[in-house]
Parts: sequence; structure tokens; C-alpha cells
Amino acid sequence: MKIYKYPLNIDDEQEVSMPLGAEILTVQLQHGRPHLWAVVDDEQPNMCARKLVIIGTGNPMPEVGRYINTFQSVNGGFTLVWHVFEAA
Repeated sequence: MKIYKYPLNIDDEQEVSMPLGAEILTVQLQHGRPHLWAVVDDEQPNMCARKLVIIGTGNPMPEVGRYINTFQSVNGGFTLVWHVFEAA
């Protein structure tokens, strides 16, 4: 088992390919860009796509699954707050 890091985009929805059975730990900024960290079995040959939903504070919220984390980013002098969920 190892902890892997996956870069993300600040998009409404995206898929991240990771080994089957990976445990998502958190999403946070590193060098100004959001990243996801997960515990993975690096010997697992089967991959799966995990769908993530990122919702900005005050934006409409679709039905989503498990909450992962909240992070903040700065854009043009404004601090934006984002909430990350794994789609059900």
C-alpha cells in the first residue's frame, strides 16, 4: 500500500483513474492547484474511474455522494471556497 497524489482541475465534474479499492483521504491545494490523496494498492492491476464533483460556495448543489473535503483558492484577489464530493 502507498499514498498516491492525483492533480485535479476546478471543474464541476471530473473522473480520476486509480487502482480498484483505493481509499480517498483528502483534497487540498499544493502549489496553488487542488490535488487528491488516496491510499492505493500499487500492485492492484485493475483500475477504476472515480467521479468527483466540485461545488463552489453559493452555487446550486446537485445530488452528490460522499463528502471528501473543502479547500480555498485565490483568484484575482478573491478567495473562493470549494467543496469536493465523490459522486454516488
